[in-house]
Amino acid sequence: MAENQNLVGGYELKNCIASGSSTQVWEVVEQGGTVPLAMKLLLPDSLKDAEAKAVLKHEFKVGSQLEHPGFVRFHKLEINRDHGFLLMDYFRAPSLKAQLSANLPETQSRLKKVVEAVCQAFVHLNEKGWLHRDIKPDNILVNKTGEVRVIDFSLASRNATGVMKLLAGKQKNIMGTRTYIAPEIILRRPPTVQSDIYSLGVTLYEMVTGGPPFAGLSPNDLLKKHLSEEPAPPSVVNRNCTPELDMVLMKMLSKKPKDRPQEFRDVMSLFRNCRVFLEDPVELHEKKVREAKANESLSVDKRLDSRADADRVSRGLAAPEKPKKGKRLTAPIGEIAPVKKPGSAPAAAQPAAATPQVPYGMPGMMPGMMPQPMM
Repeated sequence: MAENQNLVGGYELKNCIASGSSTQVWEVVEQGGTVPLAMKLLLPDSLKDAEAKAVLKHEFKVGSQLEHPGFVRFHKLEINRDHGFLLMDYFRAPSLKAQLSANLPETQSRLKKVVEAVCQAFVHLNEKGWLHRDIKPDNILVNKTGEVRVIDFSLASRNATGVMKLLAGKQKNIMGTRTYIAPEIILRRPPTVQSDIYSLGVTLYEMVTGGPPFAGLSPNDLLKKHLSEEPAPPSVVNRNCTPELDMVLMKMLSKKPKDRPQEFRDVMSLFRNCRVFLEDPVELHEKKVREAKANESLSVDKRLDSRADADRVSRGLAAPEKPKKGKRLTAPIGEIAPVKKPGSAPAAAQPAAATPQVPYGMPGMMPGMMPQPMM
């Protein structure tokens, strides 16, 4: 990139939105303009890499064919010896992945809206003859009003149908992100719409439970789990999930493509007729926070009587129990009994000494004053 550090192809770099191994995504403005755009820019080393340039061209080819509100519009591709970039609309919103980390209950409350929007987008993508092949929370942008944009077509491929599907042999490489990849892709079989539906199923599972269905000790261990291990039903991980939601997501995560919904319209239909949560996730979260605060306050009031107690609790040790009330072991003052010698007879009770009564209202005296002795 031989140009001014902040100027590429007549566009001013404003803010780096994301970085990858071969590209960066920047918020840019055309010189002399004010409308923000997004630029996917090849890094200097990748500019010398023929494969990296081919991927950028491929992504522009796919993205420029899509005319749907679920995708950002692609405007321009420019590759020369100084730079390589594609230009698209800038949709100012965090990824679904970032939102799951920042505010899981609020993100969960928008589940059905997100499902409807992404499924409509993928129906359009399939109608144009393409498969996405890298569906995951990082590639779905969602703004505060619930608007959705699907991004990143670097792995997109043609949806083989009919004779082409029969002629398609084993794939040379396993393409996709391991956490979200369908079993048949691991086996190097041709990708289908059902492969994308599996990846969306993993994404939605993560959305409703806070984590993906499988985690491995190594990359190969994770792939083996996709192939042979059944995921736990979502309601086992999150008790707020309904049995209906369990059924839909487990169907999307079926090992065999034929057992999954056959197209994204079917996924939309299943979710439209499904109650996904027993309680609103936001209200449930707020209720749990209130209960936790109340319990914490009670615990502190009752048991943390000193700094030492607080220190014990911070180290995971139980605070000492409050002493139990027992019978009084000493007599009240004025009622101390004389010490008895062994074998002695009980002493006769002595009358208590009379306490002088202070006359009330004597001349020159205030209430409560004692009379002075006579000289």
